[in-house]
Amino acid sequence: MPKTVPIIAIFSRNIFFSEIINLLNDEGLKLTIEKNFANLEISELKNSILIIDIESEKTLKKAYSFLTKLERSSYVLGILRCEIKSLRNIENLKIFNRPIVFEEFFNSILSLSKKIKTSDGLIKLKHLIYHPKKSKFISQKNGRIINLTELENKFVEYLLGKKNGSTKSEILSNVWKHNTELETHTLESLIYRLRRKIEQDPNSPEFLVQIEKKYFLTRS
Repeated sequence: MPKTVPIIAIFSRNIFFSEIINLLNDEGLKLTIEKNFANLEISELKNSILIIDIESEKTLKKAYSFLTKLERSSYVLGILRCEIKSLRNIENLKIFNRPIVFEEFFNSILSLSKKIKTSDGLIKLKHLIYHPKKSKFISQKNGRIINLTELENKFVEYLLGKKNGSTKSEILSNVWKHNTELETHTLESLIYRLRRKIEQDPNSPEFLVQIEKKYFLTRS
């Protein structure tokens, strides 16, 4: 049995889903079982497969909210009790109607797991491709490789996980684990160096931008 990516399941506590879990375990898949979305952090879902029981409009909205925050190499497998047409065109969401064909469901998990591994968690920022595991960007325009230091890579990963941006104090607290005036100067120096690496014009950045008091890494 090939090793799969992390699989997180949010299932109703009933016989139907207990049987699915048992069958997947029998096939060698290890699932993390959660009762609801409140127990999950976005960082836990990167490069993973989230399996959910979609029972209501409320659950649908929560699933969609998570989808908008997940990296491209993460997927949701939704199991429906009834048809919800509005789900059909959501990217990275695959729907199974009950009763499901287990072999098809199992093969989908293996297929998505392979896609995630192949992508290696790559993230596209306009013409730059970010390789988080290799700590580098590659330009699609000229093939230029932009190597990042360990701290620069940690900073980039953190900002990419913050769709609504992050303040200096939040960055210092989560990337440096400190919050002092001295570290504030260090952060500003890091931002300056990173902009020189990835921006065509560091004085007019298009990737690492500041809006009001928050920093963002833009993807489009």
